[in-house]
Amino acid sequence: MRPYRCFFFDRAGHVTSVEIFDCADDDEARRLALELQRQRQCFAAEVWDEGRRVLRNLETCGPPVA
Repeated sequence: MRPYRCFFFDRAGHVTSVEIFDCADDDEARRLALELQRQRQCFAAEVWDEGRRVLRNLETCGPPVA
């Protein structure tokens, strides 16, 4: 198991929260991050393994901004 850091962003590009979780590999970390992104309805998520970016997902999951 490796520790991965997942950063969640709002539409303005500001970090809204950070999760650190242990996963067996990059694929598991990506799946978990995308699920958390959908649950939190945030605009974007990035997953990092130390200094290596594993995922950058810019997907609108929440309600549109007025």
